[in-house]
Amino acid sequence: MRKDIVMGIDVGTHKVKVVVAKIEQIGVPPRIIGTGSHTMEGMRHGYIINAEEAQRGIAKAIQYAQEESGLKSLDSTYLSIGGRGLSIKYSNGDAIVSRVNSEVTQTDIDNAIAVSEEKMARELINQKIIQTIPIAYSLDSKEVYGSPVGMHGAKVSVQVMLITIEKQHIEELKDTIENLGVRVLDTIPSPVAESVPILTKQEKIIGSALINIGAETTSLIVYEEGVPIYLKVFSIGSVDITNDLAIALKVPVEEADQIKKGVVTGSILSQKKINTTIHNRIKDIFNGVQEKLKKIDKAGILPGGIIITGGGSETEDIVEYAKTLLKLPTHISGSKLGPHTLKDNTWAAAYGLCLLGSLQSVRNDKISGTISNIYKIIRGVFGKFLP
Repeated sequence: MRKDIVMGIDVGTHKVKVVVAKIEQIGVPPRIIGTGSHTMEGMRHGYIINAEEAQRGIAKAIQYAQEESGLKSLDSTYLSIGGRGLSIKYSNGDAIVSRVNSEVTQTDIDNAIAVSEEKMARELINQKIIQTIPIAYSLDSKEVYGSPVGMHGAKVSVQVMLITIEKQHIEELKDTIENLGVRVLDTIPSPVAESVPILTKQEKIIGSALINIGAETTSLIVYEEGVPIYLKVFSIGSVDITNDLAIALKVPVEEADQIKKGVVTGSILSQKKINTTIHNRIKDIFNGVQEKLKKIDKAGILPGGIIITGGGSETEDIVEYAKTLLKLPTHISGSKLGPHTLKDNTWAAAYGLCLLGSLQSVRNDKISGTISNIYKIIRGVFGKFLP
């Protein structure tokens, strides 16, 4: 594929979305030239249960994006991965400062990070680390705010958050895509990918939480000081709200989905029963979120508030439910992602992958290695052109 073209594939339980973008200028978000989506079969809770059906849906979405872009071929991509298999671990590592003058370099930081990964890798069974994000530094046992690169000391220590996924899960998904002749260049957790275009620089710094209410899962990612500090995926989503309404109101699922979104129907239905049914399931979702925020001492104290995205964000009055239950300022993510406006915010992960992938061309000592080194990107180049 041409060096100025980048593609992102976001495989969800019910939909797969593909965005193709063109890199026109370094430091400027790539321009979207093609999009494609298709209903996903063969997926459940983010897992492949039928590879043939999943591959067919992905192939269709890629085909639509290619046709819209006018390109002859699309043979490489960045992939976002979600589902309840995502989990986090915390680890730490130390490294002796290598320079004679005791000045800390990025190499020293990288060495400490490698130690933290090695320590955790020995404990992981059937899991693969797909993201390593430093969240705290210290130099000679004294806490350092921000990166210690350029400071002087004998030993640098790093605390990291590791995002993991089942090895089998990620390999099955990659094989499904690569069997289509499309090489997977790198894999990024969906909550991280979508947070890149959705959250502003200020929201990432002062502290905020992005909640994606998908079809069968809900993800929570919390940012502070510019980097993710917590991530969790729950096995509950907007389909549960739809199913509850269908049962409570004794209506077809299709009608229940429209009721969930506040679309007026011709049926004479009890508004009280509708509100109670939606509230009960939304309460389950946000109670789960609140429990996790309490665990990391962030309940009620995120200045950037709550940002809701995903298909479930269309649920009627969901912002008011969140404000009441989480006691934080809340808004729904818009569909304007960086400089572009897409149909809705469910395209954020696919476009976020394009943003991350476009920075692979920036090799002048700003970013090196794969985009899995997300902390370098978030703290570095992205701050120059994202909101």
